[in-house]
Amino acid sequence: MARLETKKEKEVKRALELFKEKKSKSCRLYLNNTISKTKDPELIGYFAKEIINEDESLHYFEPAIADNKYTPAYILAELALSKDPITRTYVAFNLNTPKNSIYILSKDECEFVRIVAKKNPNLPDKRFFSTLSTAINIFINFLKCLLGLN
Repeated sequence: MARLETKKEKEVKRALELFKEKKSKSCRLYLNNTISKTKDPELIGYFAKEIINEDESLHYFEPAIADNKYTPAYILAELALSKDPITRTYVAFNLNTPKNSIYILSKDECEFVRIVAKKNPNLPDKRFFSTLSTAINIFINFLKCLLGLN
């Protein structure tokens, strides 16, 4: 038997439809705020079902879903495979992310995602500070290079 939509899910569905039609800033802000503030894992699951498998324009909301501490682990596991490195970074930082996803993210192509994943207590790594220090030094040297400093 299918589960009935809640009042909040109906509001979200309508806002999603409006956003798909017009890409309005107000709908985008409303949806992003709703995703960020909700404590309801079912509502997050509803968002994820609507957003993750939809068109590219809805991928804007992936980081907010990945950042919410109430996001269920199965959704975080799916978002760990996102094309967006910002989404993967939020997934790596979320304490609900399954260990196997954290392990995958610790081997990510993006250095920052790898650093954040290694900081997650689900994948302890004693070398975190040395990795972070190396990344900071690389960044500082890059800025110096751009600015023409020694």
